[in-house]
Amino acid sequence: VRKTKSFVMQYEEVSSTMRDLIQDLRFKPNLLLVELRESSVDDQAVKRISKALMDNQSVLTFNLPGNQISVEGAKSLSETLNFNQTITRLDISNNKIGDDGAKALAETIKINT
Repeated sequence: VRKTKSFVMQYEEVSSTMRDLIQDLRFKPNLLLVELRESSVDDQAVKRISKALMDNQSVLTFNLPGNQISVEGAKSLSETLNFNQTITRLDISNNKIGDDGAKALAETIKINT
């Protein structure tokens, strides 16, 4: 049995593999890293991923740099981090989360540390 430890995607449209990612997050308890670098991830995709991450207690690193995430997606991630406290590294650089998105994430991190 092969154990998946990471889900890495770069420079691709996320929609074609979103179903696989959601399945991995829900049913692979040994998944440690999710990397979706410059993969056209938008707020709707982040909401679906965030929902799956609420049930996942193994992912340690969640990287989403260079996507299309706005304040709405940042707030969704913030809510997820209230439930999933195993994520210790989050990279959302080069997105457009704005001040309100950054504040929501900062407040969650402050509460959970």
